[in-house]
Amino acid sequence: RLRRRNLDWRNNETLFRRTVETAPESARSHFLLGAELLEKKAFVEAAKRFDDGLAIYPNHFGALMSLGEARLGAGEPGGAGEAFRSALRLVPSSAEARRAAFEAALAHGRARARDGDFAAAEAAFRSGVELGAGEPSAWNLLGLVTEQQGRVTEAREAYERALASDSDYVPALLNLASIRSNSGELEAAEETFRRAIGLAPDSYEAYNGLGIVLARQGRRLEAVEAFERAIAIEPELDAARENLRTLK
Repeated sequence: RLRRRNLDWRNNETLFRRTVETAPESARSHFLLGAELLEKKAFVEAAKRFDDGLAIYPNHFGALMSLGEARLGAGEPGGAGEAFRSALRLVPSSAEARRAAFEAALAHGRARARDGDFAAAEAAFRSGVELGAGEPSAWNLLGLVTEQQGRVTEAREAYERALASDSDYVPALLNLASIRSNSGELEAAEETFRRAIGLAPDSYEAYNGLGIVLARQGRRLEAVEAFERAIAIEPELDAARENLRTLK
């Protein structure tokens, strides 16, 4: 008997597993084991343990936050977002829960966009906009996914909202400049690309976009210079090389 007890106590995981076996009705025992597994990055099993504990004690803020972290680690951003939002409903003032729910919403949206499920991605990014309280990254991602669906006017508005939140947010500047270029607003597009370059001098996307705008204005030598600069920054940028070949 003494030998068995020593084995149970040889480390926290062994102890907590034994506790769960002997007291499966105890939410705390599931939470303790889940926390230990989370620390060891055993995310899938940790999430199950937190789920089991929350089935017994559903309104535990810390366990919901840990469940969200475990689900994120397991590659389940949608489920993570649900957990963080549940935690936020319990403690609406928690900046930690709001930030975690925001990050999970964006991660979920990116995953759905990669899968080609743009409607689900859009819903996730809209949730991110709400949770982020003006974070430019959420507006920018919402712009990208609405533009992908052909809703250019909405995309433009989203990029402008991102820039209203942070006028120096380069990803939104690049996306807005691209829309302006494609819409024939060449002077405005040039100004926006140049602003992006001023903020991010190593942005090959900005130089390539600027080159396109300059070429459309008939400013060939300036366009060549812009494409060459883009290639100097990113030698594998095939788009700029093709643009340069077209001009030469």
